[in-house]
Amino acid sequence: MNTNFLIKEADRCVKCGLCLPHCPTYQLAHDEAESPRGRISLIQGWVSGDLQADQPLLSHLDHCLLCRRCEDACPSAVRYAALMDAARESLPRTIPRWLPDILADRGRQRMAMKLAAVAVKSGMQAWFPSAIVRRLLSVAATIRGPESGSRATLNTHYAAKKPMKGEVALFKGCMQHAVDMPALEAAARMLTAIGYAVSVPPSQQCCGAMHAHAGYQQFAAEYRAANLTLFANNGYDALITVSSGCGSYLADTSGLDCPVMDAGAFIQQKGGIRDLPLTKIKRKIAVFLPCTLTAMRQQKQVMTLLQDLPGAELFELQGMGCCGGAGLHLITQPQSGEQLVKPLITQLEASQANIVVTTNSGCALQLQQAANKAGLGISVAHPLELVSEQLVKT
Repeated sequence: MNTNFLIKEADRCVKCGLCLPHCPTYQLAHDEAESPRGRISLIQGWVSGDLQADQPLLSHLDHCLLCRRCEDACPSAVRYAALMDAARESLPRTIPRWLPDILADRGRQRMAMKLAAVAVKSGMQAWFPSAIVRRLLSVAATIRGPESGSRATLNTHYAAKKPMKGEVALFKGCMQHAVDMPALEAAARMLTAIGYAVSVPPSQQCCGAMHAHAGYQQFAAEYRAANLTLFANNGYDALITVSSGCGSYLADTSGLDCPVMDAGAFIQQKGGIRDLPLTKIKRKIAVFLPCTLTAMRQQKQVMTLLQDLPGAELFELQGMGCCGGAGLHLITQPQSGEQLVKPLITQLEASQANIVVTTNSGCALQLQQAANKAGLGISVAHPLELVSEQLVKT
């Protein structure tokens, strides 16, 4: 146990409470133990020996979404997310390792999706005694598109379509074949359209965020080391992600010699899309900006990019600070997830938007599942999918 780090970081908290109104779980429960300040106090009590690592304590810590809204409000600059990850590594694990292992491995994902298709359709899903397994199957069954479970792969290199400005690396992420393939293809197309060559190393690994947030830091470190070896010292202008959950974690932990950027934010930073041949989209688009994108400080660039899309009518969904997807919370904490996504779905229904865009895989799955449950008949996509669709082929 890294006791010194836990004590030092927790002691930075002065218990001012400025974090409370920004915390989604505190807004739901109005319980001190469901706030950042309360969770830090629980960690301090456990480290000092005054509290036991019993089920109530572990549950309060597990409920944390790691949205990091509290970090922006904290006058003492407590590194709350790092503190929570360190505590979860030291405390008894409440999430079985097989769950992030499945999601981080393409072959296991494919098996889960095939099983989900059969189990949910036949009603066999209810036969599984584990609530986590039932929820995993439910989420897997909502994955959209013809790419779901396919063997399609990206090219390892895409040449710039105009005079070359530089080269970026595209991070595929472990959910690429299940969720992110359309976004990855759109990112490659748009990046090359603005003059950047795109490198897609085939042997890249999961970012490690799911393992780290579940307390399995050793496995996250192994992924991190493999990716660092692959992406470092190659002269890339940036490491590009299409899932801000990956991007936020990589930006904090990768140790790379280039910035980690959301694909849309990078395109906007490099001049945007105004000079590209784009057709009018003529759609009302609901935009959800994930907490992970906000943590990267790149949400404004993505919103500006969408505002420059000809014919687009935008409506930003405003919730309680998090949609409830939050990585593994999508599977392990469905009750709070339903409460957190509810105001977003209410706004979505009233907006009469005909598509939702977001930059994070977990948020996309959460919003899609909630929209389906509400009978809205609306799809969720990555912003660059819409932009790429409007790009005139040359």
